Amino acid sequence: IACFIFGVPANLLSLIYFTRDRFQTVELPTCLYTITALQDTVISLLSLKHGITLLRRRVDVFKGFCPVHHVLFRMSQRMSVFLVATLSMTRTYSLVYPLRMVSTKSVLKLLALVCFLMTCYFVVPASAGIMHISYHFNDGYCWAEPIAGN
Repeated sequence: IACFIFGVPANLLSLIYFTRDRFQTVELPTCLYTITALQDTVISLLSLKHGITLLRRRVDVFKGFCPVHHVLFRMSQRMSVFLVATLSMTRTYSLVYPLRMVSTKSVLKLLALVCFLMTCYFVVPASAGIMHISYHFNDGYCWAEPIAGN
């Protein structure tokens, strides 16, 4: 609940800061900070389900949302780490090669490719019937399990 209460407003504030008056020039760090703030806002929103579930003594109040929540939350966690790593790598590249520019389009294409591959990784097994995503009462969250015989 605290992640939702503090995370959503703080990340929305940073999102407003990074997008305000910045659409004229698209610089790579600004793009990465904006995407990171958006990603962290999504994580903060998704964490509300965990908080409400635990407050209700692990009774899942969002029935039917479990597969979508599982995929979005797992992807969001990984994308957040990947965005920070990308920002660190582009900063390091700029320090090592100060006269070379890092292509914003190339980095954004890489992010889109990674997002697409992660979507395939999480969605295809569940859609193909290889994995089953369900709510686990003992753990208090949704989890993916292989279907027997696959």
